[in-house]
Amino acid sequence: MKSQGFTFDQVLGNVDKAFEMTVLDTEWAFWQYSTAADCVNVPARTASNQAIYDFVNRIDDWSFYTDQGVLPYAPYYYQAATQLGWPTPRFDHLRGLTHYPPRTFYAANSNLPPSLRSRHDPWPMLDVDFWVRTQSSQMLFVYGANDPWGAEPFFPSRHDSYKYVAPGANHGASISALVPAERDAATSTVQRWA
Repeated sequence: MKSQGFTFDQVLGNVDKAFEMTVLDTEWAFWQYSTAADCVNVPARTASNQAIYDFVNRIDDWSFYTDQGVLPYAPYYYQAATQLGWPTPRFDHLRGLTHYPPRTFYAANSNLPPSLRSRHDPWPMLDVDFWVRTQSSQMLFVYGANDPWGAEPFFPSRHDSYKYVAPGANHGASISALVPAERDAATSTVQRWA
């Protein structure tokens, strides 16, 4: 990686941490951007190191956790660290194999330069969530049933607002991925609003 001009000193600090972050992130990235049909592409336990390396690279890209890969996302990671929050998947299956404690290492702050790391304040998102549930109007949420981000969805108010879940869809879910009746209802709603 260093021969390609990638560095590791501004954010994670070393290639070992970048490697481990990529490994930890592979499961989340798989479900965020893949579907159940893609499970056949997961290498078997007996797969070669190269096959596993290539699979991880297709899912998560080994270069993402270099300084050059992660720094363009610093504004997002800063907001995730300070307001939005961050997922807390379990890594029990990796117990004894990691060098950095996943509970604290797999965190938004880990993806920021040390000078930008900050404490989390839950109140802004609690305020947004309360507003969405009680006051918002003309809101339409479309979630993918297999998107891990959908584990913490918004629930819209009763003020001309709606939530739909696209079966089998991932983070890229859209109105077109909904079942026909819901797709038609959502499309009609957006057209009425327009």
